[in-house]
Amino acid sequence: MQFMNVAFMMYIVDQSSLNASQRGQTLDLTFDELEVIFGMLVIPSLRLYWSDDHNFHVPRIAKIILYTIRPFIQHLNQTFKKSFNSSHYFLIDEIMIRFKGRSSIKQYLPIKPIKSGFKVWVVACGVSGYMINFEIYEGTLGKRTVVSLAKSFETLGCCLFFYRFFSSITLLRTLLFGCGTIMQNRKHFPKNLLKTYKDLKFGDSDYTVCGEISVTKWKDRGIKSVVVVTNMHNPENSSTVERKGKYGNKQTVTCPTLISDYNM
Repeated sequence: MQFMNVAFMMYIVDQSSLNASQRGQTLDLTFDELEVIFGMLVIPSLRLYWSDDHNFHVPRIAKIILYTIRPFIQHLNQTFKKSFNSSHYFLIDEIMIRFKGRSSIKQYLPIKPIKSGFKVWVVACGVSGYMINFEIYEGTLGKRTVVSLAKSFETLGCCLFFYRFFSSITLLRTLLFGCGTIMQNRKHFPKNLLKTYKDLKFGDSDYTVCGEISVTKWKDRGIKSVVVVTNMHNPENSSTVERKGKYGNKQTVTCPTLISDYNM
């Protein structure tokens, strides 16, 4: 299926003409002309619209482009879903699109491989990595981000995995099936009900349950325990993982199933 099909191209033509008429102007845009315009977009010099050089920078384009392309983003998301039969395992994460020009929504993340650009929230298939849905970051965080991205998949009984940036106890009360690492300073985190890092030996775990939600702490290698919140696992179930021993030999270590599922 083509992401830029004829029907959507005609939609752009019609909406462009409508926008012009609302401004008291006439725009005789044709389908062929629009194809030429999209062809021009691949020319690298057009990136100068967002240049820091005042001789090339075009503020009007740089500021309003996100609002203008929103129907295009919606079209892509709809097409992504139709073009792929995903598994029932979804991951929610972030990606960066490299961008060095001016924009009010540009982000700078020094610890990322791409340090400057647009941050994008993504829903992808947990098995193949295929991107199914995305949103450009505009300030929305945490619970609202996950709920917004997952709303079209929730009724399908899909399992959502996410990392600690998004996780909270209140989020798990909202989702049907969710699992993610969680920071221990989050609101409602049951810190007093779990053993401390010092009280656990390598491979040991501890958990607490409230209704359908459980929080599990597992001591892996490293200076901190792995902490996961879930509402789709039995915290008593366990599996095994392989770790290197003191002398480089492999050893089998007991691991809660919910943590091995998250890692997978």
